[in-house]
Amino acid sequence: MSNLWKPAALAAYCNQGRSGSSLVDSGMLGRTATLANAGSWSQIAGHNNRWAINLDGTQYGSIAASSLGYTSNLTVTAWINPTLADISYICGHRNTGGGFVIELGSVNLRMIGYGTAVVSRAVPVVANQWQHMAVRLTSSSVEVFWNGLLVGSASTGMSPSSVGSMRVWAGEGSTGTVARPFLGKGADLCFWNYLADADIAWLANPANNILQVPTGQHGFPLSRLVN
Repeated sequence: MSNLWKPAALAAYCNQGRSGSSLVDSGMLGRTATLANAGSWSQIAGHNNRWAINLDGTQYGSIAASSLGYTSNLTVTAWINPTLADISYICGHRNTGGGFVIELGSVNLRMIGYGTAVVSRAVPVVANQWQHMAVRLTSSSVEVFWNGLLVGSASTGMSPSSVGSMRVWAGEGSTGTVARPFLGKGADLCFWNYLADADIAWLANPANNILQVPTGQHGFPLSRLVN
């Protein structure tokens, strides 16, 4: 066996606790987010026991950004199945000291750093199909991944602010105001300190899935074994 240990997520909104009223964090910190409106869940065909929450623009969660515990690095990963009815946000927050939002349009995946870097890349977005996205923020670069591959980067870095409310499956257009909740289906929205290219590629394979801890418990759900 090799690759026995992988970093644990700061927060992992995966397929646990499908109550409809909350996004349960199966990571170590247990940062569960209450949904603004209850949602329904469905299993994703062709994936390894992966479940999705159905998002009609009214289901989103909020947590304190500071509770995630990131400092100069942050990587965000998620499976998305968009309707492409409009621009919608995957996650983000805004405050007087900065913040960011990850935005999906009809052809672009954008990372908007308020007052800092903006990275926009044309990606082969397909409506009503599952695709994997990742954005990696460091103090020296911003990098965008689509279906496991690096599709764009900026040499201007961003130290992500951890002030204010982090919106989950939504964003903020102005401080404290929820904006453009995601439209479609979403799964495995996870926040990490840092993920290497190989880890992002592994997560983008639908046959791979995050190892879960028992429902209601928290631990190291993002460790994995690889033959």
